[in-house]
Amino acid sequence: MTDYGITGERQTHKPRESRLEFRFYFALIFMLTLPFTLIGWVASAILHRRFPETGPVARAWAKAGAIAPMIFLA
Repeated sequence: MTDYGITGERQTHKPRESRLEFRFYFALIFMLTLPFTLIGWVASAILHRRFPETGPVARAWAKAGAIAPMIFLA
């Protein structure tokens, strides 16, 4: 369905950034968050005397997956 909006002109999307740039930022953020998630995972394991459900790599991956798109939306 085409959206012409109020002005009657066709709305266009801005061109997407390159996938290589997104992957670069994702990898950079992943590498930066990994030590902090590892420390948090170890601290949680010590305090609760059991291992958390998600490991440090999964936590860092999730955080990078949440932060990287924010860079491109800004």
